[in-house]
Amino acid sequence: MYRLVQFVILIISSIRYFSAPLYPDVLFMTIDVMCMFMLLYTFYGSTSIDKNIIIKHSTIFIIGFLIVYYQFPIDYIIGNKEAIHIIDQPYLSEFSKGLCLANIALSCFSFGYSMVRKNVNVISKIERITIYGPKFSNILSIICLLLFIITVDKNFLLRGYGIYDKGVVANECEKILQMSIIASFAIMSLNTRKSCTITSMKMFWRQLKTPIIVLFIYVLLISFSGSRYVVLRMMSVLFISYIYVVRPKIKMIKLLGVVAIMALLTTMQGLTRNNNGTSITDASKIISESPSFSPLTQEFAFSITTLHIATSNIPQKMDYNYGITFFPEFLFAIPGARTLAAKIFNIPYSQSHSTVVITLLGYGNLEQGGLGSSSIADIYISFGVWGVAIVFLLFGILIRYIEEKTYFNVTPSVYLLGISFCFYSQMLYLNRESLFTSIVGLPYILIIIYLSRIKKAF
Repeated sequence: MYRLVQFVILIISSIRYFSAPLYPDVLFMTIDVMCMFMLLYTFYGSTSIDKNIIIKHSTIFIIGFLIVYYQFPIDYIIGNKEAIHIIDQPYLSEFSKGLCLANIALSCFSFGYSMVRKNVNVISKIERITIYGPKFSNILSIICLLLFIITVDKNFLLRGYGIYDKGVVANECEKILQMSIIASFAIMSLNTRKSCTITSMKMFWRQLKTPIIVLFIYVLLISFSGSRYVVLRMMSVLFISYIYVVRPKIKMIKLLGVVAIMALLTTMQGLTRNNNGTSITDASKIISESPSFSPLTQEFAFSITTLHIATSNIPQKMDYNYGITFFPEFLFAIPGARTLAAKIFNIPYSQSHSTVVITLLGYGNLEQGGLGSSSIADIYISFGVWGVAIVFLLFGILIRYIEEKTYFNVTPSVYLLGISFCFYSQMLYLNRESLFTSIVGLPYILIIIYLSRIKKAF
């Protein structure tokens, strides 16, 4: 029944997409928002058996999806037109079409997600024969942290994000540091859950204190620079590890409270970074005076502009690039492979990434900085509306499969757990970029886990 509703909404949204008015029609948009709420109902209704596991990958992804693609349209519907003044006037014509496209993506994600059946008590053969220890990954993370502290440009750490470069050595050390932290959490979380029952934060700290300490030192240093993405990513790793090991029963209201606190901190950090001389007091005043119904997430929602720029220019002024910016995203998993592929296939810089395409379409040049991208816009630039539908369908299947292996297997593979933690660390931010940035650094994690083998138990 739920799948039928999702399919019907997909068909309706597809028809409405091609007949959407070229202006922000309040009634038209209200119907789309109602469809969105129906999709959420069917999504969580079809997965009611998982109600004790609220903070899954899919939940975090959908929260980010709703903020990016629905906050400003809802502001417009309820009359908060001042809240959308940050969006250029020419792109207001794309609000109705953008909502339809968001519903198409959400319905396909939900449909694909529901196609994977819950399979419990599956025992991984790999874990029966191989034992992994965190010693290698912990030592590697400590070494990389020290090297990062020594080699990083100190101007970068003093609110120099986007102004100063960290340095070549510091960049490489940071990559390995992040991945070794994720590998440590994956190995130690699995070992801890196998060996003992953890029921409190205190017990969790005792078992995983080494990677927790390394993580907090690194996050503290990076937060001084003004970088929010890395802070959110690493704190998400800590969060999923805690959820996996302790399995607390967290109500949705508490989850929303955590999201609100994180949104407040990241928004204030963004305001103080982007507006030179803005104090914490001034940033708080800007937030409190925001006309949006959700001022804490307003800056996060700015990414909807990238979708509107894409739909207003493609294919009207520029044809779809049929994968030139999309397929190389898979190479994010292999360090340097994306740059190498661009050279081999002679891909011009103007088509090297959806971020570049959107910035050129929006500004006409790259001198004013980058406009960024978003999950739907990234796909739409390459394949249009039907590409969005297919990719989100497949992504829904993938996320459900990862959740199956994370939450419902008695002894999941540590490699799959490493993949799961890597994906989870990107879920909240994923709708502000390409979906496949979720695989950034994945080979590092798998290699570090492989090198962490201590013995085989035949």
